[in-house]
Amino acid sequence: MANSVKASMGFEGLKPSVYAQKVGQCYLKGTISSQDAIAKIRAKHSSKSRR
Repeated sequence: MANSVKASMGFEGLKPSVYAQKVGQCYLKGTISSQDAIAKIRAKHSSKSRR
């Protein structure tokens, strides 16, 4: 994840999960689309809320 994005999120009190950071890296490398990245993160977090 870009350092400027991490800094902005930190300023807002947000901390991305390790999984979200890995998905973000894949998006920035161009191996997945933005829609795929969003779907992966939403799927991961929605499965946590169903526990």
